[in-house]
Amino acid sequence: MKIRKFNRYPLSNTFMFIGLIIAFIAVICGSSIYTRIEMENKEIKNFRYNNEAVVNFYSQSEESLNLSDIATSKDINVEITLFAMSVGKYTRVVDIAYSYNEEPSYILKSGTLPSKEDINNGRRVVNVGEDLLEDVYVKGDTEYIKFDGIEYEVIGYFGSENSDVLDSIIYFVYECLDPYHKEILSNQDMLDLRFGSNYNDAIEEVSALFGNIPPNVEYSFEDAENFSNMISNDHEKDMYFFMVYAFAICICIIISELWICERMDEIAILKTVGLSIKNIVKRLYASILGIMCLALLISYIAVFAFYRVTGNEVVNMSGFVLVAVIMILSSVLVLLVPILKIKTIEPAKCINSRGNY
Repeated sequence: MKIRKFNRYPLSNTFMFIGLIIAFIAVICGSSIYTRIEMENKEIKNFRYNNEAVVNFYSQSEESLNLSDIATSKDINVEITLFAMSVGKYTRVVDIAYSYNEEPSYILKSGTLPSKEDINNGRRVVNVGEDLLEDVYVKGDTEYIKFDGIEYEVIGYFGSENSDVLDSIIYFVYECLDPYHKEILSNQDMLDLRFGSNYNDAIEEVSALFGNIPPNVEYSFEDAENFSNMISNDHEKDMYFFMVYAFAICICIIISELWICERMDEIAILKTVGLSIKNIVKRLYASILGIMCLALLISYIAVFAFYRVTGNEVVNMSGFVLVAVIMILSSVLVLLVPILKIKTIEPAKCINSRGNY
């Protein structure tokens, strides 16, 4: 689209251009947030079982909890979760597999989970998220990390190219713990346990367990359905952006009434020289698409400039395809009014032409 042609209709083009920039900034931000949330949901599900429940156990007496009373299962996996250990400068929460009856569906970015040989031999190994890389050190060809000052070999890393939700996860198997950490676990009066399986009914297993726990042990039970709701489901922010987009596009559709009115003489002349409505629509669509592409480019530049200034990353380029599809759909919506108007414009209208052609 030439500058001269743009200047021929400065009012409608300028309003359309500004409206589209607002719409595209909104849809870029909205689609980026939507894509990020969906990726995080997918990553979180990679660290969950198909069936699971979480139970908080606590002792009402001075006695410590006995793991063999509350965490033993022959059919499903039982994990101690949200257990604190110090790593470097920080205290981190870790997950510890206690009853290990099936392979967990945890997705590693690199390395392996503890093998049966590691578990049977009580080898001090651990899987960590990539956030802990600064605390990992190398001796020979082997990577190690210290928890509460005790050295463990790192055999695999959690992480994803698309999300950082797995980057802070720390995963142990109970048999692979140092005696010091086993001793700490044996002296707890409160523990959070996660019961999970990809094949068996975790709720049924937990319900059976409740009938056999000691009388001094109390518990609060959270079923699998409630626990699954903890997975990120917050789409409110992206919906706000899409509402702004929808409003801006509605404004652009209204502006298209002005846009087509400014072009009535041109359309009348094109009809006079024999161009069909289809060919005229193609020309107008090319004009709108040109304005939209320029608006999209300016929108991305504005969003990236915002990121450079504030450090707040609001663009996920994996959502670009969605943005492109919405842009094309937007151009069709904005062109609906002009198409309907074109049919009503008579060639005789060119008699009053302003002579701009």
